[in-house]
Amino acid sequence: MSTRPCVYIPNYNGGERLARALASLREQTRPIDVVVVDNGSGDGSPGRVREEFPEVGLVEMGRNAGFGPALNHAIRERPGDHEPQPSAGAAGEDQSFRDSMEGCNPTATQPLASGPVGAGSGACKVT
Repeated sequence: MSTRPCVYIPNYNGGERLARALASLREQTRPIDVVVVDNGSGDGSPGRVREEFPEVGLVEMGRNAGFGPALNHAIRERPGDHEPQPSAGAAGEDQSFRDSMEGCNPTATQPLASGPVGAGSGACKVT
């Protein structure tokens, strides 16, 4: 597969769970782009992303808009090849993201919420 997947992670006060998820994604062997869209967290999550994960894109909503609107906003701000959307609490083993991508079609997307921009995810068979 020649595309570089982009993983979008909505966050609201994810704190340590978000840090574990980002650390897990950092360890993947397949190159990926990661974008955290923060829904107005009050726990310092955006600052932690900037300081500890400078390779991660950060989009700050300034308020809790909800999961779907946050994804749509992030995709408008940082377009990429959409892939499965882990939650801030998802942390995988070293190869889990790469392994989950087997059989994915990154051009097949489904809207998550209505509107002019729909958040999408790769059509995958995850075993």
